Amino acid sequence: MNNVNLIGCFGKDPEIIEREKEGKKFKSFMGSVAVNDGKETTYWINVHASGTTAENIGKYFKKGDRIGINGKLTTYKTKDGNYAYSVLINGFDFIEKKHVFTIELYKGG
Repeated sequence: MNNVNLIGCFGKDPEIIEREKEGKKFKSFMGSVAVNDGKETTYWINVHASGTTAENIGKYFKKGDRIGINGKLTTYKTKDGNYAYSVLINGFDFIEKKHVFTIELYKGG
């Protein structure tokens, strides 16, 4: 089972990029969230979303906002040939927001 659940804060405003794959345009988000282990250590976790999930993250979140992330761990090759890890976001929750609701998985890409 590959299931990741995180609660973290955005270090900067999420930037949504319009991309194209196989002739279809879609929105994409790549960024990172700060996750604190409850002590003095903060980990920066790379996260990625696409489609409606990415659009909603860009629409509702800003720097410093807390987010609950549901996703799966993925790997990718960097430009220098090394491998890196990222969490592919399937769904998310608002944490400490006035409007609290959950965005469910969007399978349309």
